[in-house]
Amino acid sequence: MPPGCNGKTREAREYLVAHGFKRSATDRSIYQLKNVRLADVARDLGFRLDALRRIEQQPWFSDNRIVEVKGLYFVVRSEVRDKNGRVIEDSLDDPNALCTVSVCINPVIHGKHLKTDSSPRMRIKSVTVPEDRLKPFQITFELSADGNTPLGLKQSQFGIALGAPGVSPRHSPNASVSFPKGTPDPIIVSPGKPVTFTVSALISYWEPAPSTLRRVLPAAEYPVCVAIFSGKDEAEGPDFDYQWVFHTWSDEYKFVVK
Repeated sequence: MPPGCNGKTREAREYLVAHGFKRSATDRSIYQLKNVRLADVARDLGFRLDALRRIEQQPWFSDNRIVEVKGLYFVVRSEVRDKNGRVIEDSLDDPNALCTVSVCINPVIHGKHLKTDSSPRMRIKSVTVPEDRLKPFQITFELSADGNTPLGLKQSQFGIALGAPGVSPRHSPNASVSFPKGTPDPIIVSPGKPVTFTVSALISYWEPAPSTLRRVLPAAEYPVCVAIFSGKDEAEGPDFDYQWVFHTWSDEYKFVVK
């Protein structure tokens, strides 16, 4: 069994996801934290820096170390490089060194994903209307998990619902959203650790009567909410650990188009 491998346990997977680890897209048995500060991950996982042990017979231009936390063996690899792109040896002696932390557990049996007992709660903080209203609107919202376990969502599960003045947006057509580059997919949120996103949406508007679609919003005050959709048959269960597979909406937020 390679360094860092452990027997598959539900507790191990829950622990890793709760601490921000993401499952590798190429090896489902590997969980990683990428480009994190060594002191930060040590504080979060609860290990002393002097507990790190060097991995023997590692290649030149590398600094790889291992540490045990709660029965899990974490491999810490330095990402500190010189001007030629080579890892600087002994760079993990510096608590501020950037590193990638990996741990291996046995692959999950297909279809046996961890379920969440949390539900998403969203709060829109602002809506920015572009001068050219044919361009995307910017919606900033906070996402949190209400419950005891992490909660996971695909970016494609999010949408924006706009209502006509005085009409609930929950019954209006929905616009897809675009997350900033670098946003993880799926998005994993842990209880007590809300995250804030600013997304882009091309918003269209249905005239109340007659019902015609317009891209340019007339001057008025509009209600809007962030929507989450399952994107699948809820009876099929989650596609990945802690996925939310139901429908929900944020509270309504009102903004003005002048």
